[in-house]
Amino acid sequence: MAAKSKATVAVVEPVQPVDMATVQREIQRVAEAVRDAVDAALVGQVVGGVTITAPTGRVVVNVEALASAARASTVLGHFAPRRWMDNGDRLHQIAVSPYHINRPPVEVVGTMVHEYLHLTAETNSIKDTSRQGTFHNATFAALVKLTPLLDEGSRDKRIGVTTTPSDALRTWCAEELHPNFGAAVKLQEDKPNPKPPTTVRFECYRCETKATVSAKQVGEGFVPLCAYTHEAKAMAPVS
Repeated sequence: MAAKSKATVAVVEPVQPVDMATVQREIQRVAEAVRDAVDAALVGQVVGGVTITAPTGRVVVNVEALASAARASTVLGHFAPRRWMDNGDRLHQIAVSPYHINRPPVEVVGTMVHEYLHLTAETNSIKDTSRQGTFHNATFAALVKLTPLLDEGSRDKRIGVTTTPSDALRTWCAEELHPNFGAAVKLQEDKPNPKPPTTVRFECYRCETKATVSAKQVGEGFVPLCAYTHEAKAMAPVS
């Protein structure tokens, strides 16, 4: 009589949660270094007639995506004024997108510097953006110019001034900061294609005149004229 074969028992490895707490601690450490470096460069400088002082109080710094799925895939980080509340205090927020945190560390630090400039502008009542905070204007460019950690990138009709890490930031990260945000990255969910918009909003990047045009007209090449400059080239679509 043949011996019964023993059943094979599958070995199940225990669940190993990703240590996001380590990532958060690294975000906090780098944020403190960025704060000290940017404050050293900006405090006492005059921008838009305002003598800059250092932001004070607590700020929430974390890994978080925008609620808007349409923009979350492209936005690298964001600054949100008075977004959090703690014991009755309204707190500003600087966030790095989880969809892009696996970029080269210097690029992530560059995003944090960029958002800290927005924090500095907010706490000094400096208007550095328009179009509900999506368009970076000439005042923001002035802040960038005063900050040795960033260089001004290309000018974009949709978002205005863009920034890139400067050589000084790259040296600082490599020789002193040594940032390490790990390799984990959040993936975008597959979503059905949304219905195409029926209208397109335009705004003049010079005087902020607004206009709404049907998508059909835009498809046929129509661009509205600015009511003040009477120039079509000054009007750009707003996402």
